[in-house]
Amino acid sequence: MNNTKVICSLCGKEALLVEESYQGYMERSFHNIYFCKNCYTSFASINGDVKAIYDLIYQFAEKVPGYDRYYRYHNDVKKEKNPLEYLASSEETYWIVKDALSKIEKPKDEIKIIEIGSGLGYLTYALNKDGYNTQGIDISKNAVEKAKQQFGHRYECADIHEYSKSTQKQYDVVVLTEVIEHIEKPIEFLKSASSLLKDGGKMIISTPNKTIFPEDEIWHTDLPPVHLWWFSEKSMLHIGSLLDMKVVFTDFTDYYKDKDAFIVLKLPYKQPDPIFNSNGILINSTPVVIKTDIHPIKAALKKSKKLLYIARKIKYGKFLYKRSKSGKFLGIIFEKKC
Repeated sequence: MNNTKVICSLCGKEALLVEESYQGYMERSFHNIYFCKNCYTSFASINGDVKAIYDLIYQFAEKVPGYDRYYRYHNDVKKEKNPLEYLASSEETYWIVKDALSKIEKPKDEIKIIEIGSGLGYLTYALNKDGYNTQGIDISKNAVEKAKQQFGHRYECADIHEYSKSTQKQYDVVVLTEVIEHIEKPIEFLKSASSLLKDGGKMIISTPNKTIFPEDEIWHTDLPPVHLWWFSEKSMLHIGSLLDMKVVFTDFTDYYKDKDAFIVLKLPYKQPDPIFNSNGILINSTPVVIKTDIHPIKAALKKSKKLLYIARKIKYGKFLYKRSKSGKFLGIIFEKKC
């Protein structure tokens, strides 16, 4: 590791510069990556026009790796008989929300929810269809308009800091799925979000999980400056102490037991490929996989979890991790003290 040190803005302790000139979301855009051992958190420097990058993502979102699935959910969720179950079975981040809400001992229609960073609106829609009283807010006017067109009026374009100061509304639950890793100042952001909670209310958060990775793994999440943070359980416990809130982590055992739950913790190091070139042209898009293109041996392996595990263990050795209680995402429930 490089010996250059900076102060971690999360915990205030020294953090090390572990990678200089790490490839960012756009070609010829490079960022410094830092690691704080005290709170087991990685974070990136900001370089470039972040708003311009998000404008490009929304422009090409149906083809941008990772963001293409949001458009799929946006388009498909209304076709589902049980939209929340559809989302929860699709990926961990929505299962976290469903699981946490199921543990609240209160009738669904009495649980008042705000989803911050509601994006294209499909989760807010699914929660309302499931009987919860939910509204969504997002800072993107583009996203809010698309949500209203598809799902109705329960959306508002607002900045959380301004919204929390201007509204008198109080909520039982604040939902933040894959939001805080994008935020330059997450502590200030979460303070504003938590101020919307009633006493005893809960903030349900999902974010990529650094906990299970070795500390010398530089960056295993979206390229900066789209993601600026890679948090761990230790990061969240520190944030909970700053917010004076109880912290509970989601147990994913039930989610992963019937799924292909392997993850490789460390791959040979190479600089990642950018998503856009310096002229704003998409150069790294989501490939279309046709089932008939899958090699027969790979198809056979996928049908047998045991064979799949053996094949991957041979290939990746000690760096193959089988997700159970912990996995790709962190699920965090912050509870406001009464």
